[in-house]
Amino acid sequence: MVADDSFSIVPSGRLFLDGAALFTSDKENFHNGVAVPEIWLGAKMNYKKWIANIYVAFNNNKVGLRAVYLGYNFNEKLQLKLGSFLPQYGLRTTLSATNLAPLISPMSNIAFNDGRQLGAMLVYYPGNFLAAGTIHTEGEAATSILGSKDFVKEGIGVTGRFAFRPVHNDGQVVQLGLSGGFSTPRRHLDENGMDLHDAFEFKANFPTRVVTVRALDALVDHATGKWKFSPELLLNYKFLALESQYYFSTVAREVGYRDFSGQGMYVILRGLLKGNSYSYASYAGVLDAPASKSLECVLGYNYTDLSDRRSEIMGGQASNLSLTLNYYFNKYVTARLRYGYTHVWNREGYNQTTLNSVIARIQVIF
Repeated sequence: MVADDSFSIVPSGRLFLDGAALFTSDKENFHNGVAVPEIWLGAKMNYKKWIANIYVAFNNNKVGLRAVYLGYNFNEKLQLKLGSFLPQYGLRTTLSATNLAPLISPMSNIAFNDGRQLGAMLVYYPGNFLAAGTIHTEGEAATSILGSKDFVKEGIGVTGRFAFRPVHNDGQVVQLGLSGGFSTPRRHLDENGMDLHDAFEFKANFPTRVVTVRALDALVDHATGKWKFSPELLLNYKFLALESQYYFSTVAREVGYRDFSGQGMYVILRGLLKGNSYSYASYAGVLDAPASKSLECVLGYNYTDLSDRRSEIMGGQASNLSLTLNYYFNKYVTARLRYGYTHVWNREGYNQTTLNSVIARIQVIF
C-alpha cells in the first residue's frame, strides 16, 4: 500500500525448508527428517526519515513477535533504532538468518550473543569507520518481566561496536573491529519458582534445525555482572573473503563463588565459484548476499569452550567443521547444502558426542 511518494508499507517475510541426514551413535536424540524451522510474516514501513518493522514469526515451534522496532535516519550516515532488535556485537549480529553463508550461525556466536533485546541503538557509519552503541534490557523483558511486579529486577546492559575499515569498496574490504559490553544478571527461577534474578546462561544447540538438541549449556548463578568483548576481522578481494571473530565473556559472582569465564572463535573462508565479486554493506559492516546466479563455497571452523574448572561450571566444549555450497537463484530464492562435523565433550553429566550432518535448505524471502 502506497499513500504517496514518501510513505510506503511493504509486506515481507521469509520461509525456510530444511532436510537433514544425521549420523551419530546417539540415535535416540538425532533423527533424519524434514522441517520448516522458520516462517516470518510482516511488513516494513518507510515515511520520509522514519522506518519501522514488525514481524510475526514461527521459530522452533514457537510463535511470537520478532524484530519490532522504529528507526529514524538523521542523515545517510546516522541512524537511531528503538524497539526489539539485535544490538551490534561483531559481524554476525548485523546479518539476518537469510544471509548466513554457512547456513547455521557458529555455535560461539549463539552462545555468547544475547539475542534480541528491547532498547535503543545509535549507529554512525560515515566512511572509514562504523560505531554502534546500545542501551538495552534483557531478552525476556518483553514477555516475562515487563508488566509484572518484578519489573524492577529487570536486567539491563550496554553494548558497543567499533569497526575500522580503511578499505571498504565492493570487492575490496579490509576491516578490523572490536565489540564489548556489560550487563546485570537475568531472570533465574529457583526450585520453588521464585525469581532470584542472579544468573546468566550460555547455551547452543547442535548445528541443525530439523531436531533441537542442546550441545552446550553453562548456567552461571550467584552472578553480579557480565563483561564481554569480541575482536573481529573481515577481508575481501573480489571473489574471496575471510570472516573471523573471537568471543570472551567473564561473569563476576558473589563472595564465596569463583568467577566464570568462557571463550570461543570462528573462521569462515568464502569463495565464489560462479560470480564476479562480493559487495559490501557499509551501514552494517558486513558483506551483502552475492548477486543472482552466483555459486558460493564456504568453509568454516568454530571452537567454543563453556567449561571452567575454577568455577566448577562445566558447560561443555565443542569444535565444528563445515563445508557449505550456496546457489543464489535470484534475490528471493537461495538453495544451500551443508556438511558438518561436530564434536562435543567435557560437559558435566553428558557423554561426549560426535555428529556428522548433511543439511539442505531452500529459503524464500520477499
